[in-house]
Amino acid sequence: VSVRTRKKLIEVALPLDAQAAPRGAERERDLAEAAAIADRALAIKTKTLDASHPDLAAGMSVVAEVARTRGDFRGALTMDQRAMAIQERTLGPKSAHVAKSLVSIGETRLAQKKPALAAGPLDRAVANLEAGHGDKLVLANARFALARASSASSPAAVIAPLP
Repeated sequence: VSVRTRKKLIEVALPLDAQAAPRGAERERDLAEAAAIADRALAIKTKTLDASHPDLAAGMSVVAEVARTRGDFRGALTMDQRAMAIQERTLGPKSAHVAKSLVSIGETRLAQKKPALAAGPLDRAVANLEAGHGDKLVLANARFALARASSASSPAAVIAPLP
């Protein structure tokens, strides 16, 4: 993938999570453009890399993120699970990349309003990250997502009176 293509993907995808993100039709156009670029990049990687190459998994993770942002949760889960399978085989089940995929799967389950299905992947991600397999920001995000899943699954159990 060319540097120009990467820059364009970043330029299009970055506002997706910001407050200044475009609204309505403009946002949908940006998301469609991001999806097309991510899909093209993944197609190139699929043709040029071995089926178990970690960079192929990275491309799948980008496609999953764009799909999740567009509300295509089935597509996001499929890509995240495929990416994670490659990462587990090539990098090991406790790698930072696997933990990031687990967080993405948990986030997708939360977006689907399925917190009980989010807890398992998020719990595993937190355990991997706490063991020193990844950076602290990913760990903080994983813990926050796990807390949201726990709260949504059982709100009364999370709220405890102060002593």
